[in-house]
Amino acid sequence: MDCCVSWFKPWRGKYFSFLQAGKDGWRILKNNFWLFLTIFIALKLVGRFLSYSILSKKLVGIVKQADGINIKALFAVGIIVLSLFIIETFISLGILKFALREYNNEKTKISDLIVSWRSLWTAIKISLFVLILCFFLGLVWGGPILFIAHLSGASGGLKRAIMVLIMSLIWITVYLRYGFARYAVVDKQLNFSEATKFSSHVTYGARWKLCWTSGFLLVLIWLAVAILIIPIDLTAFLTLPYFCSESVVEAIRNGLLSHYHNFLNYIFAEFSGFLVLLYVPIYKQLEKLS
Repeated sequence: MDCCVSWFKPWRGKYFSFLQAGKDGWRILKNNFWLFLTIFIALKLVGRFLSYSILSKKLVGIVKQADGINIKALFAVGIIVLSLFIIETFISLGILKFALREYNNEKTKISDLIVSWRSLWTAIKISLFVLILCFFLGLVWGGPILFIAHLSGASGGLKRAIMVLIMSLIWITVYLRYGFARYAVVDKQLNFSEATKFSSHVTYGARWKLCWTSGFLLVLIWLAVAILIIPIDLTAFLTLPYFCSESVVEAIRNGLLSHYHNFLNYIFAEFSGFLVLLYVPIYKQLEKLS
């Protein structure tokens, strides 16, 4: 019964200060802005290099051959994907460790960005656990619903939309429960079992507010994108036809503006990864309330 109360009655449970978390997160970012920016650029350069390596036409052509799938090439792609995942996990844990020390007003140094192999392996196990749990719950909850939709003659598009909705709800549910497990691994050096239990404990009674907070932050990010996109788009669509030929206007709209949109979406989507600087104060507040 208490579990249901914590999920379905948002006016009951733990309360954390979003405003205070924002102030603490800004302090951490301001004190280490150039360091975080350097890490961000380095991480994304490595990620993009590996991603382009995976998606390159040459490699895709090697994997997909006329006589079937090249197992060796497919194995090489798997190694690249795994390497990218481990690198990003290692760096994100380092940023988390650094932010936790900054929040505690401890003296920080570059070596604080390095986490132990035990913490890295535990974090990887947590990620795999969340992935497997989401997949299992998707089968248990989504399977019967999709079967009913199939029997009722639903279109393929509708069934895909239902599956996306179900998996999104499942992922949100699981993440709200175990999202702070990594924090516990870095902060308290807990093992897999202890970290997942700790995350479940500290988020108990605060999951609704965490849900609204995450949604609010995502809306803010995309509003910022819209503010930067809409004025330029309106100006281009309303004024360019008076000064340029139709072919030039079409080239600008499909070329320059399209690249501008993609660039802004990429920047904001990638920088949203640094929301960990905001969630560290929230995690510490919830820890004190538990």
